[in-house]
Amino acid sequence: MAKRGFILFADYAEQFCSLSDAECGRLIKAIFIYETTGEVQKLPPRSSMAFSFIKNALDENRDKYAETCKKRSEAGKKGGIASAQSKSSKLSKCYQMQANQADTETDTKTETETDTVTETESKTQNEAKPLKNSPTLTKEARGEFGNVFLSDENYRLLIAEYGKQTADEAINLLSTRIARDNRYKDENHYATIKSWVITAVYEQRKKVQAVEKKPLPPGFDFDFEDIYERP
Repeated sequence: MAKRGFILFADYAEQFCSLSDAECGRLIKAIFIYETTGEVQKLPPRSSMAFSFIKNALDENRDKYAETCKKRSEAGKKGGIASAQSKSSKLSKCYQMQANQADTETDTKTETETDTVTETESKTQNEAKPLKNSPTLTKEARGEFGNVFLSDENYRLLIAEYGKQTADEAINLLSTRIARDNRYKDENHYATIKSWVITAVYEQRKKVQAVEKKPLPPGFDFDFEDIYERP
């Protein structure tokens, strides 16, 4: 049986929202091409990372679908064999009843038990196992003040794109800003980090490096308040 569709879980909404419209279009096109031909398209880094997670889910669902179809086919074959055997058994018992009326009651009881077992086995074999639900992407509290909420998948994406040190610095910087200004707490923190916090981390590093290279005059106090702020 040809597979006419595939499942795209709502859990990947954050990944799509973090991409531009053009990137989303290329990602959707790549998903359809992979699902219909098995060919993996070359995508930009962010789209490629999102596609890798979606590809794993597509492969898992495809394998489960193939397994379900196989079990249904095997169950159908067994059901046909069992039906033929049942008919043959009934005919034999009918002839036996005509030859010996004294065994009628015993033959009827045996026939009933055989039919019940056959129907139960056929029903069990034809029941398709339910597909497992996609794991929920639970967001965990992160950062110095525990107020930045990211799922493990979002955290892995940040590390893959920027490296663990930069990802952790961005999380801690956003955590400090939320605690200090009481802002950004209700935003999508994954998108917030990618939109401006990463840039702020790079700007902060430049300022620190500039200070380390040039000795400060006596009494000079480096002010971190002039670090890049989001418009």
